[in-house]
Amino acid sequence: MKIILATGIFPPELGGPATMAEALKNSLAAKGHQVEVLTFSDNRSGINQQNGRNIIHYLQRTNVLFNYLRYFLKLNALVKKDDLVLAFDALSVGLPSALVKKIKGNKLAIRLGGDFLWEQSVARGLTVCALPDFYKQKFNRWQKLRFKLIKRTLKAADKVILTNRWFLNIIKEPYGLSEEKIEIIKNFYPQSQAPVSSRSRTAVAAGRFIKIKNFEKLIEAFDGSRCPEARLVIYGDGPLKKELEALAARQKNHRVELRPALSQTDLLKELAACRFYVQPSLSEVSPNTVLQALAAKTPVLMTRHCGYLEFLKDRVTTFDPFDEQDLKAKLELFYDDVFYAEQRESLTKIDQSYRLDEAAAAYENLFLNL
Repeated sequence: MKIILATGIFPPELGGPATMAEALKNSLAAKGHQVEVLTFSDNRSGINQQNGRNIIHYLQRTNVLFNYLRYFLKLNALVKKDDLVLAFDALSVGLPSALVKKIKGNKLAIRLGGDFLWEQSVARGLTVCALPDFYKQKFNRWQKLRFKLIKRTLKAADKVILTNRWFLNIIKEPYGLSEEKIEIIKNFYPQSQAPVSSRSRTAVAAGRFIKIKNFEKLIEAFDGSRCPEARLVIYGDGPLKKELEALAARQKNHRVELRPALSQTDLLKELAACRFYVQPSLSEVSPNTVLQALAAKTPVLMTRHCGYLEFLKDRVTTFDPFDEQDLKAKLELFYDDVFYAEQRESLTKIDQSYRLDEAAAAYENLFLNL
């Protein structure tokens, strides 16, 4: 079976879709499927070919409209009727994938690990709400157009793959998704770096420097916490880098340091050695780094608006991402030794048996039955 993974990012670029696309490529190829990847790159166009079967096609990013056109033309050239396309979002690669399906008649599955419309609306300053409240709001013309395009793309798909029912309950009614079209395939726990015997007093956060990650509030809350020995390192990159660096530099206690994004391997090492991991986002559908931290037996402080609370409720500590005082109080708790020991103990009750092999088998079974 030929499977084409349509993704906007792929390693060495960092991010949840890139991690999942690479893991699926390797697992499905090992099962004997012909797997090709079509993705964007900031610095090149070309092909990376392994043994004539596992092929990665790169398109260099330009402007948005030209990206759509070139992606559609390249995908249309790659796809045949008997092929299957797995698109990793509903617009930037999902829309071209839906157009190709209309022409070629191939099978199409779309995986949604996040909500593009909400994320872009926050980035543009069109909303400041949490994801569960987003579709209750009135949309402007920009939002209405993209909402209609996403809805048509999802309608064209044979299956829409989600990582949890929390997200399904948010988007099911607005996008008119039927239960028959939906497949829930959870994110898997990684094989992690073993935790070190003695942890540092440093907290870690990581992610793209964009508005939905809420790093501004985290920096201010952490610097203002009543824990003189506390330190926070944030690993990442993105459009808000200069603003966040300036904000950290202005803080009076200078407890926060921004560092460049790490590879998955190096980040796992940092997670295994730190005191705790913070996911301060306004909302998160299925953050991979939380699973990486848990696999390293590292306590997690995370936003209360997250799809993982279906199985992590009462196992991790949450906070209101719109309330800096709540965030500050929860941060201080992680430097209380009694509370911290309780958090470490609660991690032992989390079932981490769901691994890549099982997730890849779920994808393969879905594809073979489309």
